Amino acid sequence: MLTIHEVVNQYPNISRNGLDWRYAESLDEMNMHTVWTVVDWLDTFTRVETPVVSSYSLKHVAEKSMRLAFENDPEIGDTLIARYVANGELIMAAAILEIPQKQIGINTLVAISKAEYMEARDMVGGFA
Repeated sequence: MLTIHEVVNQYPNISRNGLDWRYAESLDEMNMHTVWTVVDWLDTFTRVETPVVSSYSLKHVAEKSMRLAFENDPEIGDTLIARYVANGELIMAAAILEIPQKQIGINTLVAISKAEYMEARDMVGGFA
């Protein structure tokens, strides 16, 4: 597992929006509680050799999964973690777990099982 400092060294252009140097200052805006919650969620997926799942679509599935998981939790309820996962927070979580990624614009492809991703996506009703 990498530290936040190691992730920033590996991805110097990481921001809340993704991998985009124009928004590097928004790294300070990342919700680290969300990042660590996504680390726990993402750690359940099987790693694969070749990155194939878009960080952007994966972040939507993570969002919906978090909403479902926390909707009845009185301590979390309608807090930000229960509503939104930023693309950069998903990329940060994958990097912390040392899951290989390939940059595609501001997004990445993440090396997790596409079948498991599709199953998770279907369980939450898609990502749109």
